[in-house]
Amino acid sequence: RLKRDGVWLSAPLRSRARIAVNTLIPVWVLAWLTLLLPAAVLMIRAGATPSLSCIPLAAMTMAVGVAYSVIGFTASLAVSRFVAAPVLAAAVWYAVAASWSFSDPMWIRHVLGQYPTTLMFGELPAFSSLASHILFVGGIATALGLLVLVRHRWPVRIGVAVTVAAACTLSSYTLVAGWGATPPLLRGRAPVSCEGVRPQVCLPRATDGKAGEISADYQAVSQGFAQLNVSVDTPRKIVDSILDGRYPQSSTSHVWYLPLTAARDQESLRFQMAHLAAVPRGPHRDRGAEQQLDLWAGAVTRSTNAALRREIEERGRIEAE
Repeated sequence: RLKRDGVWLSAPLRSRARIAVNTLIPVWVLAWLTLLLPAAVLMIRAGATPSLSCIPLAAMTMAVGVAYSVIGFTASLAVSRFVAAPVLAAAVWYAVAASWSFSDPMWIRHVLGQYPTTLMFGELPAFSSLASHILFVGGIATALGLLVLVRHRWPVRIGVAVTVAAACTLSSYTLVAGWGATPPLLRGRAPVSCEGVRPQVCLPRATDGKAGEISADYQAVSQGFAQLNVSVDTPRKIVDSILDGRYPQSSTSHVWYLPLTAARDQESLRFQMAHLAAVPRGPHRDRGAEQQLDLWAGAVTRSTNAALRREIEERGRIEAE
């Protein structure tokens, strides 16, 4: 309609950029509402309060939405709206929705606008994993915008547009070329509350109130070993491994990382403490000796059932290998 009614040719009364922005503002508002409203409703129902950590991922999706609308707008100037609207809508929807399943080549899933993984507790997207989407889609949108909106000689416009598109695409590809299915993530970003002294128990603030129970479990494990005159080193800190999302850190003699929140029951948690106290850590593992120590530690700390479950799981892993 812009071309048919002569609006697109009304410059210099109104610049083409202003005409495009005025046309796309309702589209952007509707797209942003579609993105943000469901998240806001879910937060209200869950009683959750948004924080600054919510902004980067939301901003990336909003920016990508703007970029795709610019691509659609510029395409509609060259192709009939009866073709551009349905074809581009279907193509973009399929490309973005199916990007999670792309594995060959892998880099495509990291640049089309849909964040390619579900964030776990304590995880946030790294800046690079957001920038790759904006670089790729935004670069193409910027190139098309320059090609259509800037009034200059065609050779100059085409040269600048191709340069911008090529530079942004290459930058995006270079950024994600070495990534696997999961993009870079920041971990340990949930608010933490630590209580007690030697060991200090660190839990997400969302599970406040359990530190005392966990300290009591550790004391029970320690007393079980002490009754047999077995000396074990007391860790300086016991940290809930849920804070590190899908990549929990390895325990050391000074800091234990345990699934304090996700432990199936109290017995399972006591056994995991006994396992860390009794089984030596190192690069070379003796599975047979480790299993015997686990069963002994389970008997000492009254967590035999948990020890047997671990042995069954270990045997299953060995058979699978």
